Amino acid sequence: LTSVAPTGTISLFADNVSSGLEPVFSFKYTRHVLMPDGQRREEEVTDYAYRLFKRLKGEEVPLTDAFVDAQQLSPNDHLVMQAAVQKYIDSSISKTINVPESISFEDFKDVYMQAYDLGCKGCTTYRRHRCGAGGQGHGQGCCRERTRTAVGARDQQGPARR
Repeated sequence: LTSVAPTGTISLFADNVSSGLEPVFSFKYTRHVLMPDGQRREEEVTDYAYRLFKRLKGEEVPLTDAFVDAQQLSPNDHLVMQAAVQKYIDSSISKTINVPESISFEDFKDVYMQAYDLGCKGCTTYRRHRCGAGGQGHGQGCCRERTRTAVGARDQQGPARR
């Protein structure tokens, strides 16, 4: 039985060295951490490769085109990557597909239909949206909206057609 562990947030514990199948969320951002006493603390998070590049090349040198974060990828880019790995994995894959805040309902629905057509066993989406100051996520006033759905049962021959 093969599986791919959900490593996006977990990778933070490993100093952001690898997020597995997940693209880097952002190379540098502020994370709002809820402390045991109820207070919130801001922590700067930087990706390991980003820090190494800046250390070797200098702070002023712009990142190369190889540095692509989750916000720069289209939903299709996320799906194609997940589907490429899914055919070798027994269980569904916990991989987040970032979708733009402005995504229409039809385009959102198409993400799930494409996941099914590509042979994915599950699909998780993440859409940022504004909900007031102090939220968690990628910047001030940003909340997370996540949807997880099992895409459908498959037989040995692959996805059924609609």
